This record gives sequence, C-alpha cells and structure tokens, in this order.
Amino acid sequence: MTNSFSISRVLSVIKLHILEQLRSYQLLITNIVLPVLFFGVSYFLKSNSDLNDTELSALINSQFFSTALMFGVITYAFTFPLINLVNSKEEQTLRWIKQTDLNTKEFTVGNKLANLLFLNLHCLFVILLFSLLGYLNLDIILKIIVLVNITFFVLNPFSFIISTFIKSTTFASNFSNLVMLFMVFTLTFSSLFSMQTDFSLDTIQKFLIINPLFGYYDSMLVLVGNANDYFFNGFIETILYVLVFGIVTSLIEWKTFRYE
Repeated sequence: MTNSFSISRVLSVIKLHILEQLRSYQLLITNIVLPVLFFGVSYFLKSNSDLNDTELSALINSQFFSTALMFGVITYAFTFPLINLVNSKEEQTLRWIKQTDLNTKEFTVGNKLANLLFLNLHCLFVILLFSLLGYLNLDIILKIIVLVNITFFVLNPFSFIISTFIKSTTFASNFSNLVMLFMVFTLTFSSLFSMQTDFSLDTIQKFLIINPLFGYYDSMLVLVGNANDYFFNGFIETILYVLVFGIVTSLIEWKTFRYE
C-alpha cells in the first residue's frame, strides 16, 4: 500500500462516483425536469407578457433562471455529497479503501471533483437553455460560471461536516431537504420580512451573510435581476467574501471530518 497521491486513482474514484450518481436517477431527473419546466414558463411569459424586455428579462432571470441554477448548486454541492458520505459510512467504505492502494485523501478529492463536474454540466445545461431566450450575454455567463464554482467550495464542506453526526442515509436525505428549504427561505423572503417588520433589508442581510448561498444569491440579483448594488459593493468583493467563507468551511471540514 502506498501513501503517495495518485492522479490516476483520483480519476478512478471520479469514474466510480459518476456511476453511483447515475444510479440516483430521481435527483438527476429532477435537476433536468426543473430547468426545462422553468424554461417553458419563461418562454410562455416572453410570448404573452405585456412587460418590456428589461422588466421581462429581470423577472425571468431572477425568478426562474437563477432558481434553476441554485437548486443545482444545492444538489451537487450539498445533498448528493451528504447522502453519499453517510452511505459510505453505512457500507464501511473506509474498510474497503484500506485494502487497496487508494487513500482517503484521493477518495475525498475524487468525490469532490465528480460532484463539481456534475454541477458544471448542470450549469452549462441551464445556461444554454435560457440563452435561447436572448437575455444572457457572455460577460454575465462567465461571471455566473465563476460564481457557481466558488459557491460549490463554500457549501460542499458542510456535507462533510454534517455527515460526521448522521448515521442514517434516510435521515441524511430528509435533513438535507430541510437545510435546503431553510437556506432558500431565508434568502428569498428577506425582502418580504423587511417590509413586514421594522428591520431594514440591509440589517437583515448582515445576518444572512452566514448563509452559504448568500454570495450567490446577492450576486445573481445584480447580474440578472433588478438589484442595483452588491451587498459587498462589487462582484470582485463578493467573490473574495465567498472565497474566505470557503476557506473557513474547508478548514472546519479538515479538522472535524472522519470516514470512521
């Protein structure tokens, strides 16, 4: 058995992980059907709405396009990894790993890269689909791709951290759905909450920066929505915030996660 890091073994893990993901066809189908459904509604709106192009673009991109992307980010950065990690513990995958030349670092990197690959395929699928409506330009598309990939490294460590405390795959699936609903709810209803209370939106957003999806959501509102300003004053500043968030969560993952 060797302790050296091998790219070929990582590629083998990626291939194996892809095959495992393809078996979970329910979530894969959902992440294909949902963007297609959102695109269909968007196309109907474009064909029948009385809104001008600017208003229609903001509505479609902020409500349907960004949501289709966000559910893909959550699925491939958090839901899939959490379920697979808990399942690997149930099946005692570590015992199998120790009987081969594969080490846990290669197994972890391979899993992360496989999920990142799925996320990028989902991202390209959604972008190509909504590009047919003519509301996306190359500059926005490139920024979105960068944003989605960096957000992956913020959200993905949470799946490793949480898997340490969960023993059942069924519970992991249910828990990931609750976490997803909480993250999305706190972001999408922040404006409504500010209107119904004495708290300003800026005050609420100061608390929401601990939400792993905050950088993504805030940027998408500016890039494809009708928001004028980033919370952190610019796209570069937002990316730096997301990077720092990702480094912190990765360090916590490194300190807490164990396959045992």
